[in-house]
Amino acid sequence: MRIVLLGTRRLGYEGLQLLVSEGHDVLAAFTTEHEITEGRGAAAFAALCAEHRIPFHLTADLDARRDELAGWGIDLFVSLLWERIVSSRVLDTARLGGMNVHQSAFPLYRGDAPQNWAILRGDRTAGVTLHWMVPEADAGDIIDQRTYEIGPDDTIADLGDRARILALAMLRERLPEIAAGTAPRRPQSHADTVLSMPRVPGDGWIEWSAPGHAIHDLVLAVTHPYPGAFTIRGRTPIFVWRARLADPPVRSVAVPGTVIRRSASGGGAWVSTGDGVQVAGEAEGPAAGVLRAGDRIGADIPALLAMIRAR
Repeated sequence: MRIVLLGTRRLGYEGLQLLVSEGHDVLAAFTTEHEITEGRGAAAFAALCAEHRIPFHLTADLDARRDELAGWGIDLFVSLLWERIVSSRVLDTARLGGMNVHQSAFPLYRGDAPQNWAILRGDRTAGVTLHWMVPEADAGDIIDQRTYEIGPDDTIADLGDRARILALAMLRERLPEIAAGTAPRRPQSHADTVLSMPRVPGDGWIEWSAPGHAIHDLVLAVTHPYPGAFTIRGRTPIFVWRARLADPPVRSVAVPGTVIRRSASGGGAWVSTGDGVQVAGEAEGPAAGVLRAGDRIGADIPALLAMIRAR
């Protein structure tokens, strides 16, 4: 097929490799500067396109190229982590329209950050959906769908790896059916849809008054390659990249955010939470290495109130 790739991150990069290896005529690859690259940013896409003599475009504005696209004789748009809605006037330039990979099993988590939300909500399964594109976010008919398990200590990177493997397998299996016009079109159950809203780096703030399991899941949901969960000691930030729950908890009475003791393995500390369950984390930052039992981390509300009054 004559395909135009719309892709970012590692899935987009490896999807482009797959399209080439499967013998498709890739007319062009579009990508954007994405804040999460997984080592496959715009420069990597440009190099891969140059290797295979594929026209490369660093832009998200497809509507501005609509008339040009209409003259290319496109069969299909393949969208892999393309975080823009593609308009009907652009989709109509392809004979078969477009197909997209979404990192959840519809009807759950249509929208942004589906894997992050799955961890944050304590889900034990997640999925990947291959669906036809319409000019509405994640609303098209389903072509294929696969699921996988989430372990209690799986990170966002673990979910990304599993989803990518499943997504590429679905692409390889379903593209011949799409070319032949025999690919499934299973309507979504829109009444059961759960929308997932965007997250920003500031959402990684650790609220130590939350239950221990919620803090544990937050750390796993926003660790590398995302900006990370964070707290403060005084005015110095501390980033927490890994976390585990004390089992059994240390017998203690403490205000949430109190360091109970240093972690025996180093690189972190056991910290009291809202339900008394301690969380140990692998921390980074100037203050992380000097934490001692009895130290308080997180927001110092009295100090903040004093600062506000002083202003």
